[in-house]
Amino acid sequence: MAFLQSGSAHQPVFRAPAVVLVLIALLAAVHAVRTLLLDPAASSDLIVTYGFIPGRYAFAGSFRDLAVPFVSYMALHGDWAHVAIN
Repeated sequence: MAFLQSGSAHQPVFRAPAVVLVLIALLAAVHAVRTLLLDPAASSDLIVTYGFIPGRYAFAGSFRDLAVPFVSYMALHGDWAHVAIN
């Protein structure tokens, strides 16, 4: 019959480009380091320094202080459920 496929060629259940898998691993590693290795004060400092805080852009600052958090906030998550959902 034409609609039956012969052979063992099957589609994988999970297919993602390698760069996506590397980014997932990197984001999980960043969160693991932040939650498991840093003390609460250092973790809080990391969030304040590299998280996206809109009020920071109301005051003049250096280019680095304004540009880095605009990208680095993407690697920060609140908890493991947040990592899993993203």
